[in-house]
Amino acid sequence: AYLRSRSLRRTREQLRQSGRQLQQKLTEIHDLQIQLRELAHRDPLTGLYNRRHLDSELARILGEEPLAPALSLLLIDIDHFKRINDQFGHQAGDQVLARLAGVLTSHCRKDDVICRYGGEEFVIIMPEVAPALAQQRAERIREAFAGMEVRLLQRRLKVTLSIGLAGYPGHALTAEGLFRCADQALYQAKA
Repeated sequence: AYLRSRSLRRTREQLRQSGRQLQQKLTEIHDLQIQLRELAHRDPLTGLYNRRHLDSELARILGEEPLAPALSLLLIDIDHFKRINDQFGHQAGDQVLARLAGVLTSHCRKDDVICRYGGEEFVIIMPEVAPALAQQRAERIREAFAGMEVRLLQRRLKVTLSIGLAGYPGHALTAEGLFRCADQALYQAKA
């Protein structure tokens, strides 16, 4: 009876230890799943959200019932970016993209959704921000970026950007419509 009792205690202790190890592994797996989900929605170069996240976030915001709150969408494009890549190389272009990501992050609220849309294009969704206020904020972003110098291969370079703005519900009622309006405004800004 004594040996059986001792063996039973050892077995219970081993089971408790195995349970703790299993719980630790499950926690590690859960943490890795969260990291993978985050990586799937982030641009590796800038650390900003990517287009996949933008699409789902915009669909979520515009899908709220009964009526989504007003929002502004900024479509941002770095001027003459191809020339930067051609003259200084893609590493220099990456540096410019990373610098812009820093400017955008420092000029946005925590409720704003900042995304790298693709190439040298970025999008900011500004929930509950009227277009007039978004225009002021866009101008501050544009001025801050234009006021920066980027050092590329022993040269100092001034880089500018253009911004198109669209507001919901004033300019469009769908994500596609917002992007179409912002793209038209961006085209006018570039001109």
